[in-house]
Amino acid sequence: MNTLRATGYLRPLNRHQASEHLIVASDGHCYSVNLEERWGTESSILNAVGSCLCQVAEIETAAPAILNVDADLIALGMSGGTTDLGGAYLGKRYPVDPETTAIYDFLPDILLAKVKTRADFWKMISIDLWLGNPRASKALFYREAPESQSFRSTMVFRSARGPIVGCAAGRGKAELPSLTIGHYCGNGGSATAERVAAMLVAMNSTDVEALLEDLLGDSIDRFASTIGRVVRDLTAGREAIFMQLPEMSQALQHRVDAVKSGRIGPHTEVAGADLAGAFFNSLKATA
Repeated sequence: MNTLRATGYLRPLNRHQASEHLIVASDGHCYSVNLEERWGTESSILNAVGSCLCQVAEIETAAPAILNVDADLIALGMSGGTTDLGGAYLGKRYPVDPETTAIYDFLPDILLAKVKTRADFWKMISIDLWLGNPRASKALFYREAPESQSFRSTMVFRSARGPIVGCAAGRGKAELPSLTIGHYCGNGGSATAERVAAMLVAMNSTDVEALLEDLLGDSIDRFASTIGRVVRDLTAGREAIFMQLPEMSQALQHRVDAVKSGRIGPHTEVAGADLAGAFFNSLKATA
């Protein structure tokens, strides 16, 4: 994982999550940065793992990087910003330049059919389920080209704050936000979610440790105790976590099939009990 220097502050992100900010890095790309979680905390490491797992599952993902952020830069950019926020943070790279290209965190159902990467929604069910992350992951949408009628989605993995929670089967269903069937119609299907789950179940503790070593590089010794907790929590009881996945994903598949056959309307919402994982989608038009 690259280590970069923050060179500019653009703006805060997501009115309801004031800790998220859009920052320009020394590679010229824009990154979403949570200024409440310095790099090396359990939550930040889990975020990096989630982002990397998305890449392994071939999900179009906001790639992670470590950003060294100067406190003066934050103070200049933030209204009422403080000078005690400098340090290293985990950043997630935006797929396009948000200063020149419109990025949306919500699309109406009529436009979801034009999203070319909808199979990624199925894949994310398994990753969010394993990492106990039902409300945090976010989808960003942008046009394939300035004049194109087609869209692509990029998944921004954002774990819940605090320690990793053991996601026992059935945990948190009532908290899942509703997604319309339109997110799942088209490419993919329940078999896609189950293939990703099989890949995750096949990962042993050594595989997880190797993933963390690749992510942390030379700084791995500094976070040895945190890494140990992450590895233990991610590998303990993993098969039990996925026991309900086939039933959940197939129930969702049945509803998608019903929409395709015209038996229910395309705007039918998915009940929380039908989903194993979902995405936080603000109704604000642009990210």
